[in-house]
Amino acid sequence: MGEQAAQGTSSIVTCSALKRSYRDLLSAAPGRVLFIHLVAEQDALRERMEQREGHFMPPALLPSQFATLEDLSEDEDGIVVESQATPEETLTAILTALAGIATIIVLIVWKKVHPFLALTLGSAVLALIAGIPLADTFTSFSKGLGSTVGSVGTLIAFGAIIGKLLIDSGGADRIVDAILDKTPAARVPWAMAFIAFVIGIPLFFEVGVVLLIAVVMLVARKANLPLVLVGIPALAGLSALHGLVPPHPGPLIAIDALGADLGITLGLGLLVAIPTVIISGPLIAPMMARWVPIEAKAPLGEASDEQSLKRPSFGISIFVVLLPVILMLGRTLVETLMGSQSDSWVYQGADFLGQPIAALLITVLVAIILFGVIPRRSADEISSIVGASLGPIAGILLIVGAAAASSRPSSIQALQRLSPPGLSRQPCPPSSPDGLSPSPFASQPVRPRSRQSPQQALWRPSPGRCRLSRPPSWSLPSGRAQYSSPTSTTPDSGW
Repeated sequence: MGEQAAQGTSSIVTCSALKRSYRDLLSAAPGRVLFIHLVAEQDALRERMEQREGHFMPPALLPSQFATLEDLSEDEDGIVVESQATPEETLTAILTALAGIATIIVLIVWKKVHPFLALTLGSAVLALIAGIPLADTFTSFSKGLGSTVGSVGTLIAFGAIIGKLLIDSGGADRIVDAILDKTPAARVPWAMAFIAFVIGIPLFFEVGVVLLIAVVMLVARKANLPLVLVGIPALAGLSALHGLVPPHPGPLIAIDALGADLGITLGLGLLVAIPTVIISGPLIAPMMARWVPIEAKAPLGEASDEQSLKRPSFGISIFVVLLPVILMLGRTLVETLMGSQSDSWVYQGADFLGQPIAALLITVLVAIILFGVIPRRSADEISSIVGASLGPIAGILLIVGAAAASSRPSSIQALQRLSPPGLSRQPCPPSSPDGLSPSPFASQPVRPRSRQSPQQALWRPSPGRCRLSRPPSWSLPSGRAQYSSPTSTTPDSGW
């Protein structure tokens, strides 16, 4: 391993690193040493071992190997993957999942069925193919739908309330006007991208489009610019924020499914969104405008002077837009800098205020005060605005909930029914009789000293443990990957 590291290449080592003391010796090698353990039941491994020919280790020694095995500790650099499923079971589960996905696509694209109904029917198809009893077809689907709407749906509702208050108060118009008033004609596409970027943080894509259509038409006409040159940057800003940054539905669903940290996801989403908006907006818009040189029509109308006087200031409007971002990023920053002081009131306060529901609820209350109470709107008016914001998102909530539920209910239950429990996670690439698995981190695995062909060896799992799985032949530029296998008792078996 040291020689390989000196040459700047990765290496794969298979040996019986059953005990922590053995792995500590291997960890002393130069560079990064990553342990990969595969999990499988003894009965399944015994059956596979009995089918091997010409191997030195008899199946009778398998119990002693499990008795010796020490699982990876939390402080060890390693991953754990369950490798219980056979190739046939994995293929069956994949085909079943594809059948459910195909049903959804056909219903939505070809039959024009509403996405909520299509997702519900697709989940039912998956459950029926998997052999789940008819009485239980929609049980787990309903639980998944309720769980998603209860968590993600609350955040979407809060975001809709904030957006509605921002629009009805004139705060969104104030942000737009403040930026455009100081922008020369040549920089208008960049200004529109920036406006859409800021507006797109709290507003859903369709709400932002409705808000900016009149602005785009008006700006393009006043500046005598092609409509596409002004509109494409605005669409780029709204699209990027809608797809990459919470509290929008897509990112929230991904965060919920993967158990990711919302604050970190928000920060990284903003970082990725910036170059995305620049490239797909102001940079590409001039070329598209030459292809589609459409002039703007007459503006749809302008606000009266009386209405504009009642609008909140630019500072207040932008503060409300950025408040949830500040709270959630602040929580992440405090957790990073004060991880060892979790008992302090600063840490606990930031942890509470930065929770997604708390951050958005606080923003809703602040928006109600700044856009409703201070301008002396009546309680009925404020309640009416809040109520009007929830109606348009009902369909969104159902679609988001059904999409998440269709990937859990029948989906997870059906896949588990078709295959061993390990398949509910990602199955690890099976290893060779000598403990060698096709590496997820190296493109040229070390060939085992076995009389069997490498093709045969690829389908012989070993009973170690690991926490992650990826397809074979992935590349790791630097570092060493070590596969631990209790089926081998001597280092010679797989070096």
